[in-house]
Amino acid sequence: MTVFIDEVNAQPRALRRLADFYSSVGAARLAAWHGLAGSSRELTFIGMGTSEHAAWLVHDRLAAAGPHPLILDAGEFLHYQLESFPRQGLFVLLSQSGESVETKQVTLALPRERTVVLTNSETSSMARAAGLCLPLLADPERSITNQTYLNTLGLLYLMAGGATGRLHTVADSLEPGLDPGRVSAAAEFIQPADCLHVIARGPSLAAARQLGLTLMEGARCKAAAFAAGAFRHGPFEVAGPGHQAIVMAARGRTESLCLGLAAELAAKGSRVLLLTDCESTPAGPNLFELRVPYHGEEHLFPLALAMVQAHLLDNIARLRGYEAGVFHSISKVTTKE
Repeated sequence: MTVFIDEVNAQPRALRRLADFYSSVGAARLAAWHGLAGSSRELTFIGMGTSEHAAWLVHDRLAAAGPHPLILDAGEFLHYQLESFPRQGLFVLLSQSGESVETKQVTLALPRERTVVLTNSETSSMARAAGLCLPLLADPERSITNQTYLNTLGLLYLMAGGATGRLHTVADSLEPGLDPGRVSAAAEFIQPADCLHVIARGPSLAAARQLGLTLMEGARCKAAAFAAGAFRHGPFEVAGPGHQAIVMAARGRTESLCLGLAAELAAKGSRVLLLTDCESTPAGPNLFELRVPYHGEEHLFPLALAMVQAHLLDNIARLRGYEAGVFHSISKVTTKE
């Protein structure tokens, strides 16, 4: 078993640790966040890679509850917006290490009292510079992001008003593990996986963008993530034999649209891997389905999917001759712009 899979298999334990902390000794920190967010007219999430993508999990829920949140790339913000951006809002800065080069520079440049940092290291530069630090409480990672990704989703879910008990329910559903034969068959089905489109809507965009990123990072695929609506505005022209797509269809507001797109792509000859918790799904020779448990709300689908997509990545990487989680050109923490 690889280091990456060892870390992935401990995801349920890490998620429970997060839920237990914020329902007990960490409850005051969570309350402090809700106080800051409730009194703020502007809310800006800033991160890079996974830390940027994860915030899409709760974008709609936070927008419905108050000020419309922004989600920004830390590098672009640092060089093109930092000097002119209003300082009166609340800034949420995400970095698993707390040392990501661009996000750290942004944190140090902002007013301390207006910064909230989500990180796995409370001794990091970003944590020390923040007005409020919300720890992720994942195990230290040596491979590509896995526990820190899931716990970032879990913490964002709590920050948007979710209940800690629901995180325990998700962790319990992850604990029995996966059917390795089914995941292996899914990876075989989507081969050669040299160019993959990952498609989703709503909260699941966090998972789609994470999977697209880690397919490039861990399996050397040419992968791109799309909102399902945007995929129809041009990229749909690639549909047909030789095209491979991963479609995420979560039970909720747009499930029929996502399922319909998966069926339409398959009918045109694309090979479509469907990741879903929906009750009724399309079938056909060009469709392969991996299911995750339904937990009662659309915002929990990416959490329930986290372990499935990590094992899927591992299998795709192996079929392509790589070991997921082993870095060749970059390091775990990005320190160079």
